Order: sequence, then C-alpha cells, then structure tokens
Amino acid sequence: MSLLRLLPRASLAARQPVRLGSLSTTRALSESEIKTMVSTDLKSSLRAKDKTRCAVLRTILNEVAEASRNSKPIDSDAALHALLRKSMKTSAKSIEDFTKANRDDMVEKEKAEMAVMEEYVAKLNVVGEEELDQAVARAIEKLKVEGKPIKKAAVRQLVFIQLKDRAMDKQVAIEKINAAAPE
Repeated sequence: MSLLRLLPRASLAARQPVRLGSLSTTRALSESEIKTMVSTDLKSSLRAKDKTRCAVLRTILNEVAEASRNSKPIDSDAALHALLRKSMKTSAKSIEDFTKANRDDMVEKEKAEMAVMEEYVAKLNVVGEEELDQAVARAIEKLKVEGKPIKKAAVRQLVFIQLKDRAMDKQVAIEKINAAAPE
C-alpha cells in the first residue's frame, strides 16, 4: 500500500502560488504579497535558467526579509520603490568603479542586474510628474483657502500626506515644491 493513500487528499492538491501580474495597484501591498510575487518570479526565472534575474530576485527577497526583521518592513509600494532605488544606486556606483578598473565583464553584469531592477520599478504604482504637480497645486490651494501662509514645509507636508504609501522620487517632489512655494 502506498503511503500517499494514507495522506488526506487536501494536502496532495497542487498549490498554485498567487501571481501578481503587475504591481500597479492603488492600494499598498502587504509584505507577503511582495514576497509571493518575487518568489513566483524567482521560480519562473530558475526554470528559465536566467542567472542574472535569479541573483537579483534573491537579493530582493533577502532585503525584504532583512527589513521585516528590522523596524521598517517592506509593506508598501513606496517602501519597495525605496529599496529598489537604493539597490540601483549601489549598482550605479559599482558600474562607475568597474569602469574605472577596466572590468567590462563586471560592468555588463551590473547593467543587466540594473535592468531587472528597473523592470520592477516600472511595475510599481509610481507617482507621475503630472500627478505630483496636481498634488502641489491642491496643497497650495488648500493653504490659501485656510488662510495660512504658503511655506515650503507646509506644502511638503500636505503633498506627502496626499501621496503617502505611493512610490515617488522624493527629490523630484521636493524640487517641484520648492519651485511652486515661495518661502
């Protein structure tokens, strides 16, 4: 008699991982959804024997796991965007260093890894420049209606409250706020 017959049928059912085709949602993702999506992509890249993609996805999973052990878990598009941007900056610095050292093989490897990270950044629900301009205009209008002085700090606070849990390039946001707010 086979041992498989002794197991309940429910445990034999093939479990299908939840596949998030795209991260472009309006709600924040939970940490488990991010892990599931990256794990699923990792499995498919392992099957395809894409070593570069596997290395990047393993790194992302490790960084998400490390962040969950710390005080700032990766639980939103904005947090994942920040993590990917940080990794991309590190890769850009590595590319610079490898170029100076005439290590063309390593430059190509880093560029390939950056391309994979850029794919994930493109999938995120990132605030566009038009939406950012509209948020700045709404914040300034709100301050005018309330009769408060239009200061950069107040505009920045209102904009970031409007767009919280959304992935954005904060440097671009601050530049737009500085251009729109007089003080």
